[in-house]
Amino acid sequence: TPLAQAKQLAFNANVQVPSTLSISTDAYRLRQIVENLLSNAIKYTQQGSVNLDAHYDATAHQLTLSVSDTGCGMTRYDLDRIFEPFTRVKGSEGQEGTGLGLSITQRLVALLNAHLGVTSHVGQGSRFTLTLPCSEVAPAVAAPQSDAAPATVPAASAKALVAIIDDDNLQLQLAEAMLHNVLPDGSINAFTTPDALFAWLDEGHQPQWLFTDIEMPGMTGYELAEHLCTQLPQWHTPIVAMTSHIMLPVSHFKQKGFADVLFKPFNQNDLQRVFGAQPAAQSSALSHHHDNVDGNAGAVPADALAAPSLQWPAFVAPLLAFAEGDAEAEAAIVKQFSTDCHTHLERIAAANAQHDKAALCQVAHKMLPTFTLIGSSVVTLLHKLDTQRAQPAWQPDDSEAATQMMTELQRLIDALEG
Repeated sequence: TPLAQAKQLAFNANVQVPSTLSISTDAYRLRQIVENLLSNAIKYTQQGSVNLDAHYDATAHQLTLSVSDTGCGMTRYDLDRIFEPFTRVKGSEGQEGTGLGLSITQRLVALLNAHLGVTSHVGQGSRFTLTLPCSEVAPAVAAPQSDAAPATVPAASAKALVAIIDDDNLQLQLAEAMLHNVLPDGSINAFTTPDALFAWLDEGHQPQWLFTDIEMPGMTGYELAEHLCTQLPQWHTPIVAMTSHIMLPVSHFKQKGFADVLFKPFNQNDLQRVFGAQPAAQSSALSHHHDNVDGNAGAVPADALAAPSLQWPAFVAPLLAFAEGDAEAEAAIVKQFSTDCHTHLERIAAANAQHDKAALCQVAHKMLPTFTLIGSSVVTLLHKLDTQRAQPAWQPDDSEAATQMMTELQRLIDALEG
């Protein structure tokens, strides 16, 4: 992995799972768990190796994933408390990682009805073992490929008219870029407010897909979906929720009328899964302006793959990956990220000065998707604050949290503008 390579660590993968195996589980959360375990292993390993082992027991219907390292290891005292919220083991201070924190990982494990065990020896390293009960399912049969449709995306969706709404400009830019990559022949229309979306719909457009952020000022994604489904009799478009609330089950969104949910930060594979799992709404007379919508403005050709420009600091590489080498797109993303960092810094300073816990938690929630994507050292802290939004009283450690967030933001700003 890039993180292991940066520390000159060997990364070994031993996967003893049949290539034809298909199981039923929450792929997004499973990926989060494994990525977090790998991140922690790399974080606490200064030399040697990090290893990923996978094994499937067909008799027991059980998938076992193990992440081991040659890092600092843990004492019995550390082992007894590592799954407590926001615990750091001895010797970890100052070490950065991209993980969500083991307490959050443990909660994700519980959502999968799985078990996470750990063994460790000081000075030798640690091993985390995930045991996931699962059942095999028949593998999906690939449909004949069409020259006009990207692989894994059904032809019915490949040229779809898509609308996406998010009040966060950077998240909107990233999602729009991914949609262009996944649907190079689609028409992607982005909005930052419900009013702008409604005005576009009033012109006669009827998208075949609608992606909406959940937490927006004025009208939430829940309210937007309810309004469209109850006030527009002709509305049959599948609505996909986008949210940072990773602990909410998919069933929660299905019960609210959403066709699917994407947990931020998501990637292009997640989008392809959505398009493959849900049928697109049929085109109708209401979409007669479709050909007049310049949905490919700023789209990147599918074959224009390139590494992010070397002029940017390394930490923005995950943000620029979706630009696929387009220098103009990269510059726009970095500019928006820098603007957001300044805005977050100002809002946190004001919240800290006024001891406004609600405002601090709101900024933390807004920062979560992007800062998780870049692997910021304050991700665990952001998750902590995001879970405290129902606790309005300012606590003594909130000032320290605000200081840590401001320090990280200033570090990023200096790196971008220095």
